[in-house]
Amino acid sequence: MLSMHGKPVSEPKSPPTGRAGYGLRAQHSQPREEGQGLLETAVGLLFLLLILLVMFEMLFVFTSYISLLNASAQGAIRAAGHPNMEVGDYHYDQYVSDIQGEVLAGGLSWTDTGVNPPELPAVVEAGNPLTVTLNYTLTTPFGEIFFPILGKFGLPTQYHITARTTVPIR
Repeated sequence: MLSMHGKPVSEPKSPPTGRAGYGLRAQHSQPREEGQGLLETAVGLLFLLLILLVMFEMLFVFTSYISLLNASAQGAIRAAGHPNMEVGDYHYDQYVSDIQGEVLAGGLSWTDTGVNPPELPAVVEAGNPLTVTLNYTLTTPFGEIFFPILGKFGLPTQYHITARTTVPIR
């Protein structure tokens, strides 16, 4: 190649390739990891959040069960003193009232509580067992959470809890 003045022109130099000696840092053989720590933290926090969510869900279920169990025990104590009560009489109303007081004291909803009459043994006499069973439908606040990728994460909207207490008739 000739210049305008007829002198030969050398080829332009290629830019440095990153080899040592050109003042550039040497290239690494490993891939760059600048965002890896942030990504690992985000994924780890997501799993931590899901574990905490499930723990709080089970906390609601367990405390509701304990409150319902206390209510069934209170009803069983009342029913053990009056095993021959009938639905609608004074003692049955007191039985339901005792259960209602315990349910409300436990922070549960009375409208979601099912009260069954006491289950009596074949022979109603002192010392034979009497059983009181309560049913409860628990709706948790976490059952409505929907994750963009994971969906509902398998948490139900409602739990059906049953508490049963057996005491001897007095």
